[in-house]
Amino acid sequence: MPPDSKALLRFARPSVRQFSKEAAQAAVKKHQEKPLSEVCRLDPKTRKRRERVWKNWEEFAACAKVDLVNIWFDLCLGKPEVQAIFQGFLRQYWEQSVTWRPCLGPEEYEQVHTIDCASTIEDVWCLLVNHADDRIMRPKRLKDPKNAGVWSLKYASRKTQPTCGPTYEIARWIPEFCSEMGLNLGQTFQKEGASRDDILTILTTIWKQADDIRCTPDDRLSFCMYVVEMGLGGWRPGELELKYNRVKLAWVRDPVDPSITRTICWATVDHNKLRRLRIERDQRSSLSYAISVVPSLMLCLTTMFTIRAVRDNAFQAGYTTCDEVLNPGTLADGTDFVELRWKDEFMSNDKYIMPMNYRRFLDIWNEVRIVAGCRSNLRPYSVRVGAVGRLDGCLQPALRNFIVSQSTEVFERSYQPTKLRVDLERVFSGKKAEDKALFWDAIFNIFHSRDPNAPTRLSEGELDQFESRSDITELRKELRNLTAEEGSSSEKAKKVAARIRYTIQCLEKLAVQEKRRKYFKEADQLRAMNRSTAHLRGEVENLKGKRFRNSSAYAAKLAHLLLESDRLFGLADRLVAYLNGTYLQNECGNDDDAVAKPKEPPRSCLREGNKVEINGAGGWIIHVADVHGGTKVLGAVLVCESTCSDSKVVPVAIHSTEAQHRRELERRREADMKRKYCSTSTAKMAFTSTNDLADLGKECLTSLFAPMVQVDNIDPSVLVADHLENLYANEAEELLAFYSESMRLTTMSLLKMLMSHKKRVPLPSMLASMAIRNGPPELSNKH
Repeated sequence: MPPDSKALLRFARPSVRQFSKEAAQAAVKKHQEKPLSEVCRLDPKTRKRRERVWKNWEEFAACAKVDLVNIWFDLCLGKPEVQAIFQGFLRQYWEQSVTWRPCLGPEEYEQVHTIDCASTIEDVWCLLVNHADDRIMRPKRLKDPKNAGVWSLKYASRKTQPTCGPTYEIARWIPEFCSEMGLNLGQTFQKEGASRDDILTILTTIWKQADDIRCTPDDRLSFCMYVVEMGLGGWRPGELELKYNRVKLAWVRDPVDPSITRTICWATVDHNKLRRLRIERDQRSSLSYAISVVPSLMLCLTTMFTIRAVRDNAFQAGYTTCDEVLNPGTLADGTDFVELRWKDEFMSNDKYIMPMNYRRFLDIWNEVRIVAGCRSNLRPYSVRVGAVGRLDGCLQPALRNFIVSQSTEVFERSYQPTKLRVDLERVFSGKKAEDKALFWDAIFNIFHSRDPNAPTRLSEGELDQFESRSDITELRKELRNLTAEEGSSSEKAKKVAARIRYTIQCLEKLAVQEKRRKYFKEADQLRAMNRSTAHLRGEVENLKGKRFRNSSAYAAKLAHLLLESDRLFGLADRLVAYLNGTYLQNECGNDDDAVAKPKEPPRSCLREGNKVEINGAGGWIIHVADVHGGTKVLGAVLVCESTCSDSKVVPVAIHSTEAQHRRELERRREADMKRKYCSTSTAKMAFTSTNDLADLGKECLTSLFAPMVQVDNIDPSVLVADHLENLYANEAEELLAFYSESMRLTTMSLLKMLMSHKKRVPLPSMLASMAIRNGPPELSNKH
C-alpha cells in the first residue's frame, strides 16, 4: 500500500479492497484449522441432549455388536435389515428407563418408567438421527460430493407434513410400538386458557392466604409481577426475568388536563426460542409496551416496578418513597416528558427488577394452585393461552403474532383450549336464546369448580408416620453416624440429609394428592345429595416455612388493602417496608425473617420538644404526672386543666411485650374492681391502652365519649386511630376510612361498631391529649 493511501481513503469509501498476501493466507489457515460444523450453532441444551442420546446408542451398539459407522451408511442405502437394530434400540431405551420412586404402600418403593409419552420416544429418534448426520454422514458427503444427496439423514419430530425416507419409515413405526407399551399417544395435560378472573384468583390467594404459602417477600412480589405480565401480553415465563435496563419510568403531562402529571412505564420484552447467533433483518426479537398506573395495586405493574426500584434505591434522583414517583407535581411549562433514570450501576446486565427464576416461580405456582382449591394440575402455560385468546379477539392477527412471537399456523394449532369459551346454544338459537353473558363467563373460568376447603397439607401426626418407614430410619441412622465421624458439614452428610428431605417431600406430595382425591370424591357425592360437607373440613397448622411465618402473616394483613381499588395512597410505601422487613414488629412479634430490623424512633412530648424522651407506656404516665401536674390513678393519669391547657402530647407506641404484660396486670385489676374511673368537669383522664371497650358497657361508653365527640375540630378518624394503633398499627387509617367514609357512619355509631368488633380494641390513649388541644368537655359525673 502506498505511503499516502490512508490520506486518500480518509473520506472515500473503497470499492476495491487492498489485500496483502500474508494476511490473506493467515486468514485462510485460521479457518482451515476449525472447519464449519452444524453442531457449533446448536443451542447448548440441544447439544447436551444429542450427546446424551448418542452415548446411550454407543452402549447399545457395543452390546449388540453393531458397527457404529457402517450401520448408518446401510440405513441411507435403504437396507431393510438395519431397521430392526434401530427398532431394538428404541425398545431398549424405553424398557431401561426405569427408576425406583417412594410410594405410600408397605413396599415403600415402586418401579416406574421415566418415559410415559410417545412424543419422548419420537424426540429421541430425532436427536439420534440428526447427531448421526452431523457426526458421521457429513464427513462422508465431503469425501463423496457427487453422491452427497444419498449420504444424508434428516428427521424432524415436530414436522406435520408427511414425507418419506429411511428415517421416516422407523418414525411411522413408533406410534405402533408406543401403543403396544401403553404409552400416551397424546399430550398428558389438558390445554386451558386462564381468564382475567382466574388471574385475580391466583393473585388474591397468594396474598389473602399468605400464611399457607410462605415465601420471601421478594418472591411474593416477583410472582405477582410474573403473573400480571404473562396475563397482559401472553409472554413466556422465560422472557419475563426483566432487568433494570429493560424498564423505563417517566412522567408525562396529561394532554386533557395539563396540570396533571402521570407516571408511565416502558418495558421491553426479549423473545426467547430464537436462534442465538443470527443476522437480524427485521425487529421481531423484542418489543416495548407502555403502561400507566391503574387503580388496583395488585394489577398495576407500574406501581410494582416503582416499589422494587425504591426498595433497591435504584433511582438516580434518590427517591425514597413511592409517593414521590407515582404522585408528581405539575411539570414546568414547555416540558411534557421527564425520564426517571436509574443509577449507573443498575444499567448492567446483572441487575434484575424481577428477580425470580422459572423453577422458583413454578414451585410457588403449584402451592397457590393447591391452596386455591383447584382440581386440575393447572400449568402456567394456561395464562399464556388465555392471554393469546384475548389478544386474538381485539387485535389484528399480524399484531397478535408479533406480540406473542408466534405464527398464525402455530396459533391455530397450539393455542386453542379444549374447553371452548363460547356459548354454542346462543350461536345456534340466535336472538331466541336468553342472554347469559355473565353466567357463561363465570362457568368458563378454570377456578369456577375450585373448592378452597380441600386439604392442602398433612398434620404433624401424618408427617411423623413417615419417620417409622424403614428407609427413613436407615437414612437417619446413616446421617447420625456420618455426623459423628465427619461432621454435619461433610459432603456425604449433606447428600444423605438431602436424600431424606427429597424422600419426605415426595411422600408428602403423594399423601396430599391422595387426601385431595378422597375429599373431592366424597364432597361431590354429598353435595349431589344436598348434604353438608362441614365434617370434611379440617384446619391443619402450617409446619413448613417457619422462617417466613411473620412476613407471611403481615402479607395476609395487607391483602384486603390490595383488593380495594381506591387504596393506593401510602400502600406502595407499605409494600416497600414489607420487602425491607421494616414493618412494625408489634404486629407480628419478633420478626425472624426480616431483612433489616427497624430501630424505634425516640418519643417526646410536643410541648417540651425533643428535650424529654418518653420510653414505654410507663414513661408516658410518669412524664404526664411529673411534668404536667397529673396524678396517677389505677393505670391512668388525672391531668389538671390549669397546667395543661396549652400543651400538646403525642402517644407512645407500646411494645408488644410491654402491652401483653400490661394486659395481664389489667385482667388482675378487673377481678377486684367493678367500676371504671373517668374525669370530672375540672380534669381529663388519659387512659392507657389496657381497658377493653366491650367490658365498659354501652352506658359507660356513651357517657365517656359523647362529650368528647362534641368538641369542635375533632376528626372521627383521628379520634379512633390512636387506640387502633397498637392492634392494627399501619392499618388503622384504612380501617377507619372504610368504616367512616364508605359506610358514612357517625362518630357514635363508629364507636359502637368498634365495641362489637370481632377483634376488640383497647381504649385510646390519646383522648385526653385531644381534649387538651380543643378545650375541656363537660363529662358526666355518674361514672
